[in-house]
Amino acid sequence: MVAGLSISSCSDDFLNQPAYNSSDTESVFTNIETADAFVQGLYRGLVPTEMFYQLGAGDTVTHSAEDGSTNNSKYNICNYQYDAYTPNTITGIYAAMYAVIERSNIAISRLPTMPASPKRDALLAEAKAIRAFCYYNLIRVYGDVPAIWIPLEEADPSDPSTLYPKRSPRDGIYDRIIADIQESINNLPTSNGSPERLNKQSTNALLARIALYAAGYSLRWDLNTGAPGTMSRRPDNARVQQLYQIADAAAASVINGGTNSLVQAQGGKSGFEALWFNFDRRNLRL
Repeated sequence: MVAGLSISSCSDDFLNQPAYNSSDTESVFTNIETADAFVQGLYRGLVPTEMFYQLGAGDTVTHSAEDGSTNNSKYNICNYQYDAYTPNTITGIYAAMYAVIERSNIAISRLPTMPASPKRDALLAEAKAIRAFCYYNLIRVYGDVPAIWIPLEEADPSDPSTLYPKRSPRDGIYDRIIADIQESINNLPTSNGSPERLNKQSTNALLARIALYAAGYSLRWDLNTGAPGTMSRRPDNARVQQLYQIADAAAASVINGGTNSLVQAQGGKSGFEALWFNFDRRNLRL
């Protein structure tokens, strides 16, 4: 009987444990080491398979190996061939990006509650840059998408837009993520010990790319009517010119930073040609 009561008591304690997720966001950001581990985890799923397997094949970096005459979704999508027979749906990128955005929102919400320090500020800047990268990918693949800036746990459950958010104009999203990077990029280190993590140079490169996309042409449509879209760019030309200046300044920061350099011409080949030639020969050191 005593043994049975003990087992019953232990079972009750086990079954009454709090859910993992409810305690995770409270415990992870109690010290800088676990917060750093959480931010490193944001990179998981950042480049989903579809990003290159479906959309990247066929460009100047990766070539599709399949015969162009076959109904292969990877080959057709990368060459902009759409028909009624090939399932040309790209859903994995959407799900993967919003999963990273949710975790990034948690980090961006929780990190400011920690004691101020250069490391904390760098992690916050890194999380904002990762979220910006996700929205950049979503917009260039899907156009206007839902904009979610807070963790789900902080959202109003009675608000219909919490579970069923509507699409937001891409220009507003671009402006938000560009501002996020601009206000925090100086908190990033020049090198954080790993080329796999964003630093000041790589984030400046990301900023330049996003600014160019934001200033450029894209297929736009009316979100209210759903009328067929046209290739155009945002109507406020003053902002367009400002975005080009942002891109120019960000690129110049990388070029003049003293830690990165362009591949130089060699052996009678341009820098890009030499890079491609050596890559094909499996010579990855230049």
